[in-house]
Amino acid sequence: MFRGRQSWLCGTRHYSHCIKFLSSGKNIDIENTSLGDIDANTDWNSAMLNCDAVIHLAARVHVMREGANDPLAEFRRVNTAATEHLACCAAANGVRRLVYVSSIGVNGLVTHGTTKFSEGDNTNPHNAY
Repeated sequence: MFRGRQSWLCGTRHYSHCIKFLSSGKNIDIENTSLGDIDANTDWNSAMLNCDAVIHLAARVHVMREGANDPLAEFRRVNTAATEHLACCAAANGVRRLVYVSSIGVNGLVTHGTTKFSEGDNTNPHNAY
């Protein structure tokens, strides 16, 4: 549960929606803003106005029909540069909490038997994502 002035959620995929949860007592209002394609130049300032927390879920994932000339560069543009820029903007705007959610895909595609992935595993990504 979010407490405080406002909290917002940055949506899914690399085409991002900003969903702001505005809390005042027992009432919660929701404001949805489309930000479009995110990268290191996205203007987050209006979305972060009076914001307490950011939950970052947006990423370039599971591209089934690749259209980029350089897919690795496109993954890095969205998943690395945009995320770093978002974190810097959050800090500059006084956001107190940033929650970054990603997948466990960096560990590999599957486990074997009853073995589970863990934070101690060596990385074994199955694609650029």
